[in-house]
Amino acid sequence: MNTIALMYHGIFSAHHSVSNMPAEDLPYAISESTFAEHLSLLNGKPVQLTFDDGDAGWYYSALPLLKEFQRKAIFFVTPELIGTPGYCDWEQLRALVLAGHQVGTHGLTHRFLPDLTEQQCVDELAISKSILEDRLGVKVTTLSFPGGRFGRREVQLAKRAGYQFCFTSEPGRLKTFDIDMLGHDEPNQALIIEPRIAVRADTGNDWLAGLIEGRTTLWGRIYVVHWIKLVLKKLLGNQGYHGLYRLLRS
Repeated sequence: MNTIALMYHGIFSAHHSVSNMPAEDLPYAISESTFAEHLSLLNGKPVQLTFDDGDAGWYYSALPLLKEFQRKAIFFVTPELIGTPGYCDWEQLRALVLAGHQVGTHGLTHRFLPDLTEQQCVDELAISKSILEDRLGVKVTTLSFPGGRFGRREVQLAKRAGYQFCFTSEPGRLKTFDIDMLGHDEPNQALIIEPRIAVRADTGNDWLAGLIEGRTTLWGRIYVVHWIKLVLKKLLGNQGYHGLYRLLRS
């Protein structure tokens, strides 16, 4: 069983320029060579790889490198971004599925679910799931909360929509998840909420090694930073915090 889940976003290369990526994703954008280094470091380690949003680098870089290192990943897709500049199209997503990777939803439009009405939230969860299942011919049972924002209501609605696992942006170690569990229906299975660790543009090999080794000081810093962000989100609200984030990154 994997012990932690890493959250990647975009990968740039000669085939997919970093200039094609949204400005908000640049703090998480890594090069193809960096991703190859990560996979080499993670070789044989109990780590689940996940990707958010739908960056075209999934197809150009992640797909061949995952094959080379014999790793399987979960790709969380926002349907309304599919085929738009810088993002995977449907054929590229089908290539991921044919290679044995899992596809989950990342909301229909990437709006923060707690900011929506209940019906809007239901639509984000149900319609995105239905579109991916229809277009890719797979069963979708995993969800990544857009922006990592969720609460009790969103969890209840995700369960009602038929999800089995919801991935967050909160740090921690995996509880029960294993990728081989997907696709197997269990009667009355409780919805499981799983944490992830974000990989950023400045994530180095030493940091990654320390994460896997469980270095106390490193994990402590991760939790402190997460706590500070939670306080800011509480004070500013989701939109206020996001506006501050964009301002600091501009």
